[in-house]
Amino acid sequence: MITVKDIARLAGVSQGTVSNVLNNRGNVSAEKIQRVTEAAKQLGYVANAQAKQLRQDIPLSTHVAIILPNIDEKRYSSFFNGIKLLLEERGYTPLLFVTDDSPYKEEQIAKHVAEMRVSGVITVTGSISHVDIYQDALSSGAEVLYAFRSVNQSHNFIGFDFHSIGREIGTYVLKQDYRHVAVISDPECYPENRDFISGLRETIQTARSPRRLQIKTADWLNISVSPFDFFEGNQEAPDVIILTNSFFLPKVQLAFSVASVQGCPPIIAISGDSIAVENPNVTRYSLDYLHAGMRAAQCLLSNLTGPKREQREILGVTGFHQAPYRVGTSHSGTKLRVLLAKSESSAALQRITPGFVRKTGIEVEFVELLPSEVFSETIRASQSGEFDLVRSNMSCLPLFTDDLFYTFTDEEFQQITQGMLPRIVKDFSYIHGKPQAIPFDIGIDMLVYRKDLFENQLLKRMYFEQTGESLSVPATFDQYERIIRFFSRDSNPQSPVQAGTGMNWDSPTELSSSFFLRYLNYMKGGTFRRGETKVEEAAVLQTLRNMYTCGQYALPVQGKRWVGATLDNFIYGQTAVELVFLNYASNIAHLQKNIYGGKVGYTTVPGGISYITGGSFSIFKTSSQTEATKEFIRWVSSFPQTELLTLYGGLSPYAEVYRSSEILMQYPWYSHLLENLESARGREVWDVFDQNRSSLLQLPLLQSIVQGQRTPEDALPQMMDILESALLTD
Repeated sequence: MITVKDIARLAGVSQGTVSNVLNNRGNVSAEKIQRVTEAAKQLGYVANAQAKQLRQDIPLSTHVAIILPNIDEKRYSSFFNGIKLLLEERGYTPLLFVTDDSPYKEEQIAKHVAEMRVSGVITVTGSISHVDIYQDALSSGAEVLYAFRSVNQSHNFIGFDFHSIGREIGTYVLKQDYRHVAVISDPECYPENRDFISGLRETIQTARSPRRLQIKTADWLNISVSPFDFFEGNQEAPDVIILTNSFFLPKVQLAFSVASVQGCPPIIAISGDSIAVENPNVTRYSLDYLHAGMRAAQCLLSNLTGPKREQREILGVTGFHQAPYRVGTSHSGTKLRVLLAKSESSAALQRITPGFVRKTGIEVEFVELLPSEVFSETIRASQSGEFDLVRSNMSCLPLFTDDLFYTFTDEEFQQITQGMLPRIVKDFSYIHGKPQAIPFDIGIDMLVYRKDLFENQLLKRMYFEQTGESLSVPATFDQYERIIRFFSRDSNPQSPVQAGTGMNWDSPTELSSSFFLRYLNYMKGGTFRRGETKVEEAAVLQTLRNMYTCGQYALPVQGKRWVGATLDNFIYGQTAVELVFLNYASNIAHLQKNIYGGKVGYTTVPGGISYITGGSFSIFKTSSQTEATKEFIRWVSSFPQTELLTLYGGLSPYAEVYRSSEILMQYPWYSHLLENLESARGREVWDVFDQNRSSLLQLPLLQSIVQGQRTPEDALPQMMDILESALLTD
């Protein structure tokens, strides 16, 4: 067995130094950390983590036990994923245990996690009558949170109000005038199922005419045979079946397909808030289990990291989804031409549009240009009549005159934008005060970084020795600059990546956006008013200096003019951090397919001030297909297209989309989108600055800066002239 003494002898250091390195403690130099790490690797040393956990004289581990009945059911897997999402973001490790709803198994697991000295336990307990099962964990100092099944009013708890859910579904059943109502429920020994049946029964009993309520219980093991109870004695099939668990749905449909001559009746299924193929025979009542998992983790962590208090939270529900928009077929044979900027959102739109074509008979042709080319083409096309619809950048809306596009009526505008984020509707919809644009996609800058690099003990020590600062995710652009330099092999040959970041030398949009992002964080004035705002020379100089230094240590991208091209460097492990627009960043999900999966962190931009980007749809006044084009916009702006657009890489302007468990699992960085939008700059910036003009004029100058051909001081007068010429006046 390899010992600390063996490692110390080979590394030529003290045993205390070895202990500090292996336990991430103490003030050890980078050189000694490297020697100890190499010696331990050479000897084949593996730390005995369990032995550490069993010691009573050390703090609780950063592990949190999640104890679930099973993970076959979507609700429990989503719940676990929500917990995992937040715990890992905060530096905790989730440990999954499955009980099969067996009190005996759960008791053994409870003893085991107490011995492991976990920090916390989140449990969907099956031991309803054993309220002290987690007493050992509590005695060791761990926090315990019960989910969905409350066994004791004094315990921490998070869940849904299933009594109210039963009443709401009962009200829906009465409105549909269903007479024979069948229910397949999870076992009533669990309180959430008793509460649901109680609420449903209370509501059904209020009906003026008799209703038959037939209740069967099942679980995930015997659901295949339970539906056959409804066919015993040649009884009539029910008018509707209510399922308390969407896991039951395919089993029930199969049973009716083989055993009922009448086919399967309508089904109401309580399900996770996930995207599903539209089925006219199934009505879904959605509960967001992924969000429940995130809230459970937040409640637990608040007691672990702050003052302890009783946590009892009843979560809101999504409930019945709005009915999908039913497109008309009166414009069959029409062809629409749509002008788009090349982006992830545009690609996602083209993926889902065949469904619209199939349902309506309206053909749709897309023409894609680079973002920097769309404005001039829009002005030209407004006279030619060759396009029906254009997706314009929000920053260009102040530059259009109000006679280019169709003005939506108040009724049309309110109908289409209902459910969109109010901030987005305000910023993305108006041209000279007229509702001539419908928000399509949104974006905001975000910093992505390699967590494993920022958590590496050797790199942290090396950075401290070089800068006197701790290695952490950059909070300012000055710190960002130092981190870029540190991770560049030109500056630090020991860097594990080729460069700190990437920089696209040939994209006017990306270079201009990089400039404005830094400028917003360096400027002292906080207001933007047309005719009053002045360009701040000191902030411009700081911005140019930052871009100059970052350019010297960045990995250049050349010959690719589209936004987001630098992300490829990050995806394949060549850079440590990247500033990216969220609406061009869905490719980060590809990290799950390579060796860097799970090592990605994401946070707000350095300085904390970003700006909103994205685009809107406008119908050209010259279009001869106005009604068909409005039908296309209504379809794009309705459920489930808004979710599908985001799932396939775009960013919808609807708040509800960012509560979808499937979307947050695929793009976990979207979980912070709504709060980041609230603090970001918006339309007010582009009501003052002509970004289209400035980005084109800035390109050669910014290229010379990031390539080191001109100094910031030399370029300052020309940049001031460009920005002042781009100020909009009344």
